[in-house]
Amino acid sequence: MNVVCVFKWARDPEDAWVGPDGSVTWRGAKFKPSDDDAAAIVFARELAQASGGDLVGVTIGNGDTSWAAARGAQRVVSIPDVGPNPDDAATAAALAAAVRCAGDVDVVVIGDALNHAGVAGTLGALLGIPVLVGIDDVVLDPADPGRVLASRRAGSDVETLAATPPLLLAVAAKSGEKDIPAVKDLLAARKRPISTVDAEQAGAPSQDTVAIVGSRAPETHTARIFGGATAAGDLVAELRKEGVL
Repeated sequence: MNVVCVFKWARDPEDAWVGPDGSVTWRGAKFKPSDDDAAAIVFARELAQASGGDLVGVTIGNGDTSWAAARGAQRVVSIPDVGPNPDDAATAAALAAAVRCAGDVDVVVIGDALNHAGVAGTLGALLGIPVLVGIDDVVLDPADPGRVLASRRAGSDVETLAATPPLLLAVAAKSGEKDIPAVKDLLAARKRPISTVDAEQAGAPSQDTVAIVGSRAPETHTARIFGGATAAGDLVAELRKEGVL
């Protein structure tokens, strides 16, 4: 079972600096992997190892492609001249082009990024494969090694889904990365094959249709605290003043 792990495809909102005029500047020049990326590559690696398949890392934009290689990817495919976009459909289209460059793929695993919730579903649709989102555990089916069992929270229950590849799994991290590669693993990762493909060659579409032109803090409401013996009466009076009562 050949598995692709998509990593470092979204910006971290904490890296954004908003100027007085509403302009947004990204302080980090390179895209960093998220906790969702770390969870995704763990599951992708385990699926590949359990099935005897290959693990391929796929990314867009800039950054250290050896991140995936240090965590078990045999090779990495990158489209460096296409970066994350405010348009989730455009980001998904670029990722779909990168996944196709990875060759034959049975399972695509991607971090379930909260701020770009539309990417995973759109990516699956562009690839023409089923999509399971919010996944927090993945294993091969002991009764059928060609099938995947994926678990996720469904209200107060844990739902287990059985699916036969090809499919896409969107993983939500339950915690931060635990097994961080040692220095020797990072150095060895730089020797792994990296396929760099430009956007035109990969067939990635233009991403200039949507742009961030401003940003501001959301409107907030002033909180009032009523205390003392008259607190109840003061609260009722204020609610009537605001038209609530």
